Amino acid sequence: KAYSSNCIRIPCFNSSIPAESTSECLAIKLLRSESATTDHDLTGQIIWPVSYLLAHYIASEHGQSLVNNMNVCELGAGCGLPGLVASHFAKKVALSDGNDVVLDLLRDNAQNHELVRERKHRTGNTEQDPEIHNEFETASKLFETSKCRISVQKCVWGDRSHLLSIRDVFGCQGADVIVGADVVQWPSVVEPLLHTVKALLWDSKVEKEVAGKYPTFVLGIVKRATSISNQFFELARNMGFTSSKIPAELYLKYGVVPDECKEYGGRITEIYELTLTDRSVPPVMLERDVIIGETYENVLATPY
Repeated sequence: KAYSSNCIRIPCFNSSIPAESTSECLAIKLLRSESATTDHDLTGQIIWPVSYLLAHYIASEHGQSLVNNMNVCELGAGCGLPGLVASHFAKKVALSDGNDVVLDLLRDNAQNHELVRERKHRTGNTEQDPEIHNEFETASKLFETSKCRISVQKCVWGDRSHLLSIRDVFGCQGADVIVGADVVQWPSVVEPLLHTVKALLWDSKVEKEVAGKYPTFVLGIVKRATSISNQFFELARNMGFTSSKIPAELYLKYGVVPDECKEYGGRITEIYELTLTDRSVPPVMLERDVIIGETYENVLATPY
Protein backbone atom coordinates (compact mmCIF):
# COMPACT_ATOMS: atom_id res chain seq x y z
CA LYS A 1 0.00 0.00 0.00
CA ALA A 2 1.35 3.42 -0.98
CA TYR A 3 1.06 6.13 1.65
CA SER A 4 1.61 9.86 1.52
CA SER A 5 3.39 11.85 4.22
CA ASN A 6 1.40 14.72 5.70
CA CYS A 7 2.09 17.32 8.36
CA ILE A 8 -1.01 17.65 10.52
CA ARG A 9 -1.30 20.86 12.54
CA ILE A 10 -3.48 20.81 15.65
CA PRO A 11 -4.21 23.99 17.67
CA CYS A 12 -2.70 23.61 21.11
CA PHE A 13 -3.46 25.33 24.40
CA ASN A 14 -0.47 27.08 25.96
CA SER A 15 -1.03 28.81 29.29
CA SER A 16 2.01 31.03 28.74
CA ILE A 17 0.54 32.94 25.80
CA PRO A 18 -2.54 35.20 25.54
CA ALA A 19 -5.83 33.37 25.06
CA GLU A 20 -6.54 35.26 21.84
CA SER A 21 -3.36 33.99 20.18
CA THR A 22 -3.89 31.64 17.25
CA SER A 23 -0.25 30.85 16.45
CA GLU A 24 0.25 27.92 18.83
CA CYS A 25 -0.08 24.45 17.34
CA LEU A 26 1.35 20.97 17.41
CA ALA A 27 2.74 19.55 14.18
CA ILE A 28 2.37 15.80 13.77
CA LYS A 29 3.89 14.17 10.69
CA LEU A 30 1.97 11.09 9.60
CA LEU A 31 1.86 8.54 6.81
CA ARG A 32 -1.68 7.87 5.60
CA SER A 33 -3.76 6.77 2.64
CA GLU A 34 -5.32 9.56 0.59
CA SER A 35 -8.20 7.34 -0.55
CA ALA A 36 -11.69 8.55 0.23
CA THR A 37 -12.80 4.96 0.81
CA THR A 38 -11.12 1.70 1.70
CA ASP A 39 -11.92 -1.89 2.72
CA HIS A 40 -13.94 -2.14 5.94
CA ASP A 41 -11.01 -3.64 7.85
CA LEU A 42 -8.47 -1.11 6.54
CA THR A 43 -10.27 2.09 7.52
CA GLY A 44 -7.36 2.84 9.84
CA GLN A 45 -5.20 3.81 6.87
CA ILE A 46 -7.21 7.03 6.57
CA ILE A 47 -7.36 9.96 9.00
CA TRP A 48 -11.10 10.50 9.38
CA PRO A 49 -12.65 13.84 10.40
CA VAL A 50 -13.59 12.68 13.90
CA SER A 51 -9.92 11.77 14.52
CA TYR A 52 -9.05 15.40 13.87
CA LEU A 53 -11.82 16.46 16.26
CA LEU A 54 -10.53 14.16 19.00
CA ALA A 55 -7.00 15.48 18.46
CA HIS A 56 -8.30 19.05 18.84
CA TYR A 57 -9.94 18.08 22.11
CA ILE A 58 -6.83 16.38 23.54
CA ALA A 59 -4.69 19.43 22.73
CA SER A 60 -7.17 21.83 24.34
CA GLU A 61 -6.83 23.08 27.91
CA HIS A 62 -9.48 20.64 29.14
CA GLY A 63 -8.03 17.73 27.19
CA GLN A 64 -4.50 18.39 28.39
CA SER A 65 -5.67 18.44 32.00
CA LEU A 66 -7.24 15.02 31.45
CA VAL A 67 -4.20 13.25 29.96
CA ASN A 68 -1.36 15.15 31.62
CA ASN A 69 1.08 12.68 33.21
CA MET A 70 -1.41 9.85 32.72
CA ASN A 71 -1.24 6.41 31.12
CA VAL A 72 -3.16 6.73 27.86
CA CYS A 73 -4.30 4.04 25.43
CA GLU A 74 -5.79 4.63 21.99
CA LEU A 75 -8.07 1.86 20.71
CA GLY A 76 -8.64 1.48 16.97
CA ALA A 77 -5.82 3.97 16.52
CA GLY A 78 -5.34 3.63 12.76
CA CYS A 79 -2.78 6.30 11.82
CA GLY A 80 -2.51 7.27 15.50
CA LEU A 81 -3.21 11.02 15.39
CA PRO A 82 -5.09 11.42 18.73
CA GLY A 83 -2.69 9.15 20.60
CA LEU A 84 0.39 10.92 19.25
CA VAL A 85 -1.05 14.27 20.25
CA ALA A 86 -1.63 12.81 23.74
CA SER A 87 2.02 11.71 23.86
CA HIS A 88 3.08 15.34 24.25
CA PHE A 89 1.41 15.44 27.67
CA ALA A 90 1.02 11.85 28.91
CA LYS A 91 3.37 9.64 30.91
CA LYS A 92 2.92 6.55 28.71
CA VAL A 93 0.92 5.99 25.52
CA ALA A 94 -0.12 2.66 24.02
CA LEU A 95 -1.38 2.86 20.43
CA SER A 96 -3.42 -0.17 19.36
CA ASP A 97 -5.24 -1.56 16.36
CA GLY A 98 -6.57 -4.97 15.39
CA ASN A 99 -5.49 -5.13 11.76
CA ASP A 100 -1.94 -6.25 10.94
CA VAL A 101 -1.62 -4.04 7.85
CA VAL A 102 -2.78 -0.99 9.80
CA LEU A 103 -0.44 -1.92 12.67
CA ASP A 104 2.56 -1.68 10.34
CA LEU A 105 1.47 1.84 9.38
CA LEU A 106 0.88 2.72 13.03
CA ARG A 107 4.36 1.51 14.01
CA ASP A 108 5.94 3.61 11.26
CA ASN A 109 4.07 6.72 12.44
CA ALA A 110 4.98 6.13 16.09
CA GLN A 111 8.66 5.55 15.25
CA ASN A 112 8.84 8.63 13.03
CA HIS A 113 7.20 10.73 15.75
CA GLU A 114 9.68 9.57 18.37
CA LEU A 115 12.63 10.21 16.03
CA VAL A 116 11.54 13.84 15.60
CA ARG A 117 11.17 14.28 19.36
CA GLU A 118 14.54 12.64 20.04
CA ARG A 119 16.20 14.90 17.50
CA LYS A 120 14.69 17.90 19.27
CA HIS A 121 15.94 16.68 22.66
CA ARG A 122 19.41 15.84 21.35
CA THR A 123 20.15 18.80 19.08
CA GLY A 124 17.63 21.42 20.11
CA ASN A 125 16.20 21.78 16.61
CA THR A 126 14.23 20.02 13.87
CA GLU A 127 15.77 21.73 10.85
CA GLN A 128 16.30 18.39 9.12
CA ASP A 129 12.52 18.22 8.78
CA PRO A 130 11.50 21.64 7.38
CA GLU A 131 7.85 20.62 7.06
CA ILE A 132 7.41 20.75 10.81
CA HIS A 133 10.38 22.86 11.89
CA ASN A 134 8.57 26.17 12.41
CA GLU A 135 5.63 24.70 14.30
CA PHE A 136 7.80 22.38 16.38
CA GLU A 137 10.12 25.24 17.34
CA THR A 138 7.25 27.41 18.61
CA ALA A 139 4.71 24.97 19.98
CA SER A 140 6.93 22.28 21.37
CA LYS A 141 8.97 24.49 23.69
CA LEU A 142 6.37 23.58 26.30
CA PHE A 143 6.88 19.89 25.75
CA GLU A 144 10.56 19.56 24.85
CA THR A 145 11.21 17.84 28.19
CA SER A 146 8.44 15.29 27.57
CA LYS A 147 9.73 11.75 27.89
CA CYS A 148 6.49 9.92 27.20
CA ARG A 149 7.04 6.29 26.23
CA ILE A 150 5.06 5.19 23.16
CA SER A 151 4.32 1.55 22.38
CA VAL A 152 2.28 -0.10 19.63
CA GLN A 153 0.16 -3.14 20.45
CA LYS A 154 -2.27 -5.38 18.61
CA CYS A 155 -5.73 -5.28 20.15
CA VAL A 156 -8.81 -7.03 18.82
CA TRP A 157 -11.54 -5.89 21.17
CA GLY A 158 -12.79 -8.67 23.40
CA ASP A 159 -9.59 -10.73 23.08
CA ARG A 160 -8.16 -11.29 26.56
CA SER A 161 -4.62 -12.06 25.39
CA HIS A 162 -4.42 -8.70 23.60
CA LEU A 163 -5.89 -6.96 26.63
CA LEU A 164 -3.23 -8.41 28.92
CA SER A 165 -0.43 -7.33 26.57
CA ILE A 166 -1.62 -3.72 26.74
CA ARG A 167 -1.98 -3.90 30.52
CA ASP A 168 1.66 -4.99 30.72
CA VAL A 169 2.68 -1.71 29.07
CA PHE A 170 1.31 0.23 32.04
CA GLY A 171 2.33 -2.20 34.76
CA CYS A 172 0.29 -2.42 37.94
CA GLN A 173 -1.33 1.00 37.49
CA GLY A 174 -3.34 0.23 34.35
CA ALA A 175 -4.60 2.80 31.85
CA ASP A 176 -5.98 6.07 33.23
CA VAL A 177 -7.44 7.42 29.99
CA ILE A 178 -8.56 5.59 26.83
CA VAL A 179 -9.23 7.47 23.61
CA GLY A 180 -10.99 6.26 20.49
CA ALA A 181 -12.25 7.95 17.31
CA ASP A 182 -15.20 6.53 15.37
CA VAL A 183 -14.98 3.17 17.12
CA VAL A 184 -18.75 2.68 17.49
CA GLN A 185 -19.98 1.78 14.01
CA TRP A 186 -21.76 -1.60 14.17
CA PRO A 187 -23.78 -3.37 16.90
CA SER A 188 -21.26 -6.22 16.95
CA VAL A 189 -18.48 -4.01 18.36
CA VAL A 190 -20.35 -2.48 21.28
CA GLU A 191 -20.00 -5.26 23.84
CA PRO A 192 -16.38 -6.30 23.14
CA LEU A 193 -15.30 -2.65 22.98
CA LEU A 194 -16.82 -1.69 26.33
CA HIS A 195 -15.58 -4.83 28.08
CA THR A 196 -12.08 -4.09 26.80
CA VAL A 197 -12.28 -0.46 27.94
CA LYS A 198 -13.48 -1.36 31.42
CA ALA A 199 -10.78 -3.99 31.90
CA LEU A 200 -8.03 -1.59 30.76
CA LEU A 201 -9.21 1.14 33.14
CA TRP A 202 -9.86 -1.13 36.11
CA ASP A 203 -6.45 -0.82 37.80
CA SER A 204 -6.12 2.94 37.32
CA LYS A 205 -5.05 4.75 40.48
CA VAL A 206 -6.62 8.04 39.37
CA GLU A 207 -9.45 8.01 41.93
CA LYS A 208 -7.03 7.45 44.80
CA GLU A 209 -4.25 9.78 43.68
CA VAL A 210 -6.12 12.63 41.97
CA ALA A 211 -9.14 14.04 43.80
CA GLY A 212 -12.23 14.50 41.66
CA LYS A 213 -10.91 12.44 38.71
CA TYR A 214 -12.01 9.04 37.46
CA PRO A 215 -10.65 6.64 34.84
CA THR A 216 -12.05 7.96 31.58
CA PHE A 217 -12.89 6.81 28.06
CA VAL A 218 -12.79 9.77 25.63
CA LEU A 219 -14.85 8.97 22.57
CA GLY A 220 -15.00 10.77 19.26
CA ILE A 221 -18.32 9.69 17.82
CA VAL A 222 -20.05 10.09 14.45
CA LYS A 223 -23.83 10.31 14.70
CA ARG A 224 -25.10 7.57 12.41
CA ALA A 225 -27.75 5.07 13.49
CA THR A 226 -29.49 6.18 16.69
CA SER A 227 -30.12 2.55 17.64
CA ILE A 228 -26.37 1.80 17.84
CA SER A 229 -25.66 4.91 19.91
CA ASN A 230 -28.49 4.03 22.28
CA GLN A 231 -27.20 0.47 22.60
CA PHE A 232 -23.70 1.73 23.34
CA PHE A 233 -24.62 4.27 26.01
CA GLU A 234 -27.14 1.96 27.68
CA LEU A 235 -24.57 -0.84 28.01
CA ALA A 236 -21.95 1.68 29.19
CA ARG A 237 -24.31 2.83 31.95
CA ASN A 238 -25.03 -0.77 32.99
CA MET A 239 -21.27 -1.43 33.19
CA GLY A 240 -20.63 1.47 35.56
CA PHE A 241 -19.84 4.37 33.23
CA THR A 242 -21.24 7.88 33.48
CA SER A 243 -21.44 9.61 30.08
CA SER A 244 -21.35 13.29 29.21
CA LYS A 245 -21.11 15.17 25.93
CA ILE A 246 -18.35 17.77 25.82
CA PRO A 247 -19.57 21.18 24.56
CA ALA A 248 -17.67 22.31 21.48
CA GLU A 249 -17.04 25.68 23.14
CA LEU A 250 -14.83 23.91 25.66
CA TYR A 251 -12.21 22.86 23.11
CA LEU A 252 -12.86 24.68 19.82
CA LYS A 253 -12.42 28.40 19.26
CA TYR A 254 -15.87 30.01 19.49
CA GLY A 255 -17.30 26.49 19.38
CA VAL A 256 -16.91 26.39 15.59
CA VAL A 257 -16.06 22.97 14.13
CA PRO A 258 -13.14 23.25 11.64
CA ASP A 259 -13.70 21.91 8.14
CA GLU A 260 -11.27 19.01 8.61
CA CYS A 261 -13.36 17.83 11.58
CA LYS A 262 -16.64 17.77 9.65
CA GLU A 263 -17.88 14.33 8.64
CA TYR A 264 -18.73 13.60 5.03
CA GLY A 265 -22.43 13.92 4.21
CA GLY A 266 -23.06 16.37 7.03
CA ARG A 267 -23.15 13.81 9.84
CA ILE A 268 -22.47 15.29 13.26
CA THR A 269 -19.19 14.59 15.06
CA GLU A 270 -19.05 14.95 18.84
CA ILE A 271 -16.80 14.22 21.82
CA TYR A 272 -18.04 12.26 24.84
CA GLU A 273 -16.37 11.40 28.11
CA LEU A 274 -17.33 8.15 29.83
CA THR A 275 -16.02 8.02 33.39
CA LEU A 276 -15.83 4.73 35.29
CA THR A 277 -17.65 5.82 38.45
CA ASP A 278 -19.08 2.48 39.60
CA ARG A 279 -16.55 -0.27 40.30
CA SER A 280 -18.86 -2.63 42.16
CA VAL A 281 -18.69 -5.29 39.42
CA PRO A 282 -15.19 -6.38 38.26
CA PRO A 283 -14.51 -6.69 34.50
CA VAL A 284 -15.40 -10.12 33.18
CA MET A 285 -12.26 -10.11 31.01
CA LEU A 286 -10.08 -10.03 34.13
CA GLU A 287 -12.11 -12.70 35.93
CA ARG A 288 -11.67 -15.54 33.45
CA ASP A 289 -10.16 -16.50 30.10
CA VAL A 290 -12.79 -15.38 27.61
CA ILE A 291 -13.15 -13.92 24.14
CA ILE A 292 -16.13 -11.57 23.99
CA GLY A 293 -17.84 -11.09 20.67
CA GLU A 294 -16.68 -14.24 18.87
CA THR A 295 -20.23 -15.46 18.27
CA TYR A 296 -21.49 -12.31 16.50
CA GLU A 297 -22.63 -13.13 13.00
CA ASN A 298 -21.10 -9.99 11.46
CA VAL A 299 -17.85 -10.11 13.40
CA LEU A 300 -15.85 -10.22 10.15
CA ALA A 301 -17.08 -6.70 9.41
CA THR A 302 -16.00 -5.42 12.80
CA PRO A 303 -13.92 -2.20 12.60
CA TYR A 304 -11.17 -3.00 15.07
